[in-house]
Amino acid sequence: MKRNNDIAVRKNEILAAALAVAERTHYAHMTRSAVAAEAGVSGPLVQHYFGTLIQLRRDVMRKAVRDANLLVIAQGLVAGDKHAQAAQEVHKAAALDLVRG
Repeated sequence: MKRNNDIAVRKNEILAAALAVAERTHYAHMTRSAVAAEAGVSGPLVQHYFGTLIQLRRDVMRKAVRDANLLVIAQGLVAGDKHAQAAQEVHKAAALDLVRG
C-alpha cells in the first residue's frame, strides 16, 4: 500500500510543479524539461506519469480548475481549452477579468 501512496504523492508533486510552470510560461508553452526541473525529477519520469505533453496539459488544466487557479484558467479560456470551460462560471468570469486587466 505504501508504494501506491508514494506514487500518488510523486505524481501530485510533479503536477503541482507543472502548474507553477504554467503560471510562469503559459500552460500551452510548458515543456517536459521545465516541469521536470521545477519538480526536481527527470523528463522521462514526467513522461512516465503523464504521457504526452497534451495529456500533461490536460491534467494541469483540470488541476487549475479544481484549485480555482484563475491565471491558468484564463490561459485556457483564451486558448479555447475545453477543460477550462468546465470551471465554475464565477471562476471563468474572474479569470477573464484578469485577461482584460
